[in-house]
Amino acid sequence: MAWKTVCQTSDIKNDIPKYKKIDGVELAIYTVDGEYYALEDVCPHGRAYLHEGIVDGDTVECPMHDALFNITTGEWLDGPGCRNFISYPV
Repeated sequence: MAWKTVCQTSDIKNDIPKYKKIDGVELAIYTVDGEYYALEDVCPHGRAYLHEGIVDGDTVECPMHDALFNITTGEWLDGPGCRNFISYPV
């Protein structure tokens, strides 16, 4: 796998993820406690974008379905998420 530059770290603010589409994959890039994380951006429950959701510490809530996911692991925590998010190395 080849590394790709997606954005600059200065583009990512606390509680405001950065949306990017790379090679057809929709990503949301987050920062939590100074670390960076990239997750798939489309909710597995339906066509909602998590970069538009509510970020609270290390969790993000789907803006449409209220499903809750852990940003640092991609783990589905609550709600109609159905599965964990795919996370990508950064």
